[in-house]
Amino acid sequence: MDADIKEIIQAEVQSAILGTQDKLLNSLTSLLDTRLNGFQQNIQDSQKALSESQLAKIGETITETFKFRKRGNEEQYKHNKKVFVKVLEANSQLESENLNNDNIQTAKRKIYEDRSKANTKTKQLAPENPIPVNTNKMFRPGRCFSCSETGHWRRECPHATVQHTNKISTNMFLRNVSRSSSTSLYTKQTLRNTTSLAIHILRLIVIVFTQVYHL
Repeated sequence: MDADIKEIIQAEVQSAILGTQDKLLNSLTSLLDTRLNGFQQNIQDSQKALSESQLAKIGETITETFKFRKRGNEEQYKHNKKVFVKVLEANSQLESENLNNDNIQTAKRKIYEDRSKANTKTKQLAPENPIPVNTNKMFRPGRCFSCSETGHWRRECPHATVQHTNKISTNMFLRNVSRSSSTSLYTKQTLRNTTSLAIHILRLIVIVFTQVYHL
């Protein structure tokens, strides 16, 4: 009886041990699969972010043969392209979750260095004795339709203003001359009419005296 009980106990213990081992093995397998899948996903994300960043860098270094009619359009295109590349790099860093404190401090230091270089370059390019510019006067694009010079339009053209003033003076002079001529003609006509009237009156007086004398 004791031997049978002992065998039963041993069988139960072995069964429990085997069941526990199976559970532990299944748990370890699931844990390893989860960790492995996560590790593979991280590797894929890192490779994707790295490839996007590298593609952005490659696209930045490739020389393009675009031709623009205006220099301003070309400069705007270059600026937009640089901004687009930086946005792609930032997006890659966000997706790869590579935002530790060291990277943040490094980025801040680069920004500060870029600003310092830009300020130094601006100071070097600035002239020592700049030509004074009248900031109150607005610079007009294009050419003047009157004198074909740049910087102003026809309504602000100094040459047109002088010509307009001279034209006004000439018109005023001609108007005064015309008025003087009209006044002179009017005066002469008035004198003629007055003289004729006086002669007519004298004739009437002579006729009257002649008739009175004969009477």
